[in-house]
Amino acid sequence: MSWKSHRVSLRRTFLRGAGLLLLLWAPPLSAQPGELEVRPVAGETVEAEPGRILTLPFRVTNRSRGRVPLREAVTLPENWRLVMPLVDFELEPAESVVRMIVVRAGGAVPAAEYEIIYAASGRADYALADRAAARVRIAPVYNLILQPEDAPPERLAAGEGFGLRVRLLNRGNADLAVTLEAGMGTAGHATVAPQALDLPAGESRLLEVTAAADARADRLTRSHLRLVARTGRTVSGRPVEATLGIPLEVVPRVAGQDTRLRYPVTFFTRLGGDNSGSAFQFGLEGDGYLDEARRRRLDFSIQAPDRHDRGTLGRRDEYRLRYEDPLLRLKGGDQSYALSELTSWHRYGRGAGIELGREGRSLAGGVYYVEDRWTLQKRRDVGAFLSADPAPGTTLRAHFLALAYDEWRDTPAAREEIWSLGADTRRLFSHRLDAEIGLSRTDRADAASDAAWRLALRSPSRWGTRYHLSVRQSGRDWAGRYPDSASYSGSFSLPLGDRLRGSAAYDRYERNRESDPARGSAPRESRYQAGLEARLPGRHQASVAYDRYERTDDTAAAFRFREHGVTLALGQSGSRFGYRAEARRGRSRDLASGRRYGGWNYDLQGTFSPHKDLFLALSSSFGDDGSPGESRLLRRGRSHGASLRWTPAGAFSAYLNYSRNDETFPDEPLRERVEGDQWGAGFTWKTRRGASVEFAARRSGGLRREEYTSYFVTCNLPFKVPLRRRKSVGSLTGRVFRSDLPGAPGVAGAVVYAGGTAAVTDRAGRFAFRTLAPGAHEVRVDERSVGIDNVPILPGPVTARVEGGRSAAIELPLGASGVLEGRVALEPAPGNTPTGIGNMLVELARPGETRRTVTDPHGGFLFEKLAPGTWTLKVYERNLPENHRLEKAERPVTIAPGARAGVTVRVLPRPREIRFIDKGRVAPASGGEERVTHAR
Repeated sequence: MSWKSHRVSLRRTFLRGAGLLLLLWAPPLSAQPGELEVRPVAGETVEAEPGRILTLPFRVTNRSRGRVPLREAVTLPENWRLVMPLVDFELEPAESVVRMIVVRAGGAVPAAEYEIIYAASGRADYALADRAAARVRIAPVYNLILQPEDAPPERLAAGEGFGLRVRLLNRGNADLAVTLEAGMGTAGHATVAPQALDLPAGESRLLEVTAAADARADRLTRSHLRLVARTGRTVSGRPVEATLGIPLEVVPRVAGQDTRLRYPVTFFTRLGGDNSGSAFQFGLEGDGYLDEARRRRLDFSIQAPDRHDRGTLGRRDEYRLRYEDPLLRLKGGDQSYALSELTSWHRYGRGAGIELGREGRSLAGGVYYVEDRWTLQKRRDVGAFLSADPAPGTTLRAHFLALAYDEWRDTPAAREEIWSLGADTRRLFSHRLDAEIGLSRTDRADAASDAAWRLALRSPSRWGTRYHLSVRQSGRDWAGRYPDSASYSGSFSLPLGDRLRGSAAYDRYERNRESDPARGSAPRESRYQAGLEARLPGRHQASVAYDRYERTDDTAAAFRFREHGVTLALGQSGSRFGYRAEARRGRSRDLASGRRYGGWNYDLQGTFSPHKDLFLALSSSFGDDGSPGESRLLRRGRSHGASLRWTPAGAFSAYLNYSRNDETFPDEPLRERVEGDQWGAGFTWKTRRGASVEFAARRSGGLRREEYTSYFVTCNLPFKVPLRRRKSVGSLTGRVFRSDLPGAPGVAGAVVYAGGTAAVTDRAGRFAFRTLAPGAHEVRVDERSVGIDNVPILPGPVTARVEGGRSAAIELPLGASGVLEGRVALEPAPGNTPTGIGNMLVELARPGETRRTVTDPHGGFLFEKLAPGTWTLKVYERNLPENHRLEKAERPVTIAPGARAGVTVRVLPRPREIRFIDKGRVAPASGGEERVTHAR
């Protein structure tokens, strides 16, 4: 039965499918239909570890009628790197090529699934583009670090406490449940808050540590504050935990954040050129938040004039603006507009769009208009969507797309409309289920209404056993992406032990499903894959995989191609060195001609970082040249590449890369051999104020290739536009000065503490805390920073109140310090020398400040660095000799600025009453004892 015989029931099929899709949704993850097709060649998901080198193949097919010069681009997750540089290439009509993308996963990327998006686009026509995605799953790695955020005090008096902020960083890629404990041993006590927390991968948390020295300490002790973070996990028998020991020394921090909210803008000028000449391009761009809560964001770019014809590094003119807040999103100008996978995913052009609400929050909707800039047959799109969340974890989304094609040469004008309903739910036993179904209508004379649908099921990422199933079908006259095609794929992965995992995958692709010769070829491709992967000691990995591929063409009954092969791989992912070696053995057979092929391919990639500032990457691919063009396992020719990146300082970085491709075409006499060489170099230099200069150059050439050189130099001048003063923080300014000197001169280099941070005074004694939290703050001067001759006039810390969005002022006067020297001594007999009394407790106090000491063996005591003014001296009677007293237990003492005062505290004998016996008798007592009888 033909496809057309089913069209009568399309509307009934759509209504039934729409009822089923009320529990489903599909995210927009596809590109528009076009004459360029990009598809992944590997399986659905690749397993890897952080730092591992991966090779991802993508097939690029030119379905246009002319030769197309192409450039390629790769979108990588954050902290991932390309190992082999990208190159420009050309495709003849109906030519297909497999592009190998070699990447290295970041060393601390979270354990999750990642998408590597490969895109190919025309060098002159940006609308001639397509992209595809490969998925990589990263295994968990643990790395927990404790790092001080503030500096603790250098010395602590007995009983004195302090607070310290410590940052806990999870630089691994797995979420951790952490418990914390703090202590100071016998020197004091410490607590940490919170004591337990969940720390996601790649994130950090600020811990508040409160500690105090033992109030009973009687000697100087060098101690450490010890902080331990435990996870309860073990790796190779060792616990996953972090320990931090901090000596009790202070390193002041200087407050200095900006009090105003500013929007970052960059003006740039670019000089670009190639063999034919050079030209300038100018631009202005900005990207930042408009409020302190980081809820309203503005992104814009202006770049003109058009310089894309100045070599491969030339840029198009673009005008773009995006605004986003929690309820509204606006976009306009030259950028990508998208709806869904079956309708339109990557629609680059000039247009405008608006979205209200936010997907994932009850109800949202949007509409956009976009038109082509460079295509010969102009096309205009009007797209709209409406989404709703009927239940947590479930989103429904409806799409509408209207396409209008202008008349061009022999092609008449046309109008097409697409409706689709999609859904996404995670409520099916924690699985993710995506689906979309759509109808299209056209007024083309040679086409009719048609339908398409897709369905995808993915297991929870936290499961050890993982699988994925997806199906997509579109009709002969489907107006959206993937017309007249079908795709089926599935993958399965399960652990076979602690270090061994097995996997299997299946992919099938069909095009021109009715095998109509008028519509070109009708390929049917199937691929089966199974493999094992093992994690070996020393962060090594080893894998073996078996692949079976078959391709037929229903429009050419005699065409049938089949191949199978084995791939062996060994690699290591280390912080400084990593490598991957891969060998493939394949056997192919063309069943139509009876020809057989067999050969080997080898891939070698390595990265080396001898220093944190230097990164080197090498890659090489070689093997037998006789593999057929239809092969998916073997590649012709040889390719070699190297890349060097040098970052000797934060202000400068440079790179150099080289690649060579040498490919033979034994089955294409007109293209017997193609050689290509490409050099790339560049550097970036930044000034202290943020301005930067960028340079990049590329040289390409080789056998049967056009030789050209392209370069550009860009000068970036960033600046910030002040918006308003920040109200979440306030500022505090003040002055530290000598109040007892003429003119009250300022004291330079004084360290002032407030709000958990510190500032240093300038030459005039001024200090500033530009960003303090609103509230009351105790402000004090570190006496060690002002020298032994200066001392604060005011006792204790001074309280200053800071209000958000405002400035407060405070003054901290100093005076010349004085000294009190004294002695506690016995009152001597006439003509004798006074005798000092040791181990006496002496106290010197004034409001807000008290000092104590004990006398030495000679009765002497000394108080230094005293503020001028009146103090009260008190000596405690404990440890006085028996029957002695103090002449005065307390007395006022006046300390003059810079003077040395002396005082003697006299100890006097205590008066005693003496009685005399003047009469009586001595007589024997009973028992033979004598007894004295006193007269009264």
